[in-house]
Amino acid sequence: MGGIYDLSSASKVTPQAIQRLECDAQLNKVSMQALAFAIEAEGLVFFPVHPPLKGMKCRGSTKDARSRRDYHLLE
Repeated sequence: MGGIYDLSSASKVTPQAIQRLECDAQLNKVSMQALAFAIEAEGLVFFPVHPPLKGMKCRGSTKDARSRRDYHLLE
């Protein structure tokens, strides 16, 4: 996974929202879930307040954020 645009493409969260998160802004829970899954799909463990860590077989609880009822809240 590369930069913000790759993460945006993988998670379906806008690049602007990812940039806001990098500046310590709060995002909707569904956006954070989508980001976590996209990061964990690359073999990293996602903890919002820590840098990514290597993990084994870690997955988010939502395989596809589009299947969630709150998908429309993605930023």
